[in-house]
Amino acid sequence: MRIIFWSIFIAALIIGCKPKQNVVSVPSAPSAPSETSDEMQVKKDALNNLVISLYSIGGGSNYKAAEAIESFLQEYPSKIKRPIPYSKIAWGREGETDFCISLAELNADEKRIFTERVRELIKPFELIHFYENHPCRELK
Repeated sequence: MRIIFWSIFIAALIIGCKPKQNVVSVPSAPSAPSETSDEMQVKKDALNNLVISLYSIGGGSNYKAAEAIESFLQEYPSKIKRPIPYSKIAWGREGETDFCISLAELNADEKRIFTERVRELIKPFELIHFYENHPCRELK
C-alpha cells in the first residue's frame, strides 16, 4: 500500500514539475476610455430626472395613481409658466408604467418644490417607486 502511495506521489511530482520558461512581458495597448460620450451624456441627463414607476404584483398597476400623476404633469407647467417635459413609458403586461420627468429647465428651488409636490401627490397611493437623479427606462 505504501509503495502505491509513494509511486503515485513521485509520479505527480515529476509530472507537475516543469522547467521554468522565460516570460517576457509585453506592454499592453492603452485601454479605451471606460465610458463613451453617449454613456456620459446619459448619466448627466439622469441627474435632472425624476422617475415615477408604477408597478404590479399580480393585480395590475394603480391606474388611479397614473391618472393623478398625468393630470398633475399636465397642469403644473402652466402654474410655473415653464415647460416640464416628461415621457410615459409602458413596460409591463399589467399596466406597469414609468413617468420619466426631465427637470433640466428648472432651477434648484423649482426642482425642490416640484419634487416635494410629487412626493405629496403619490404618498396615498401604493405600488409606486420614486427615483431622483435616475436614468429613464429604455425599451428593448
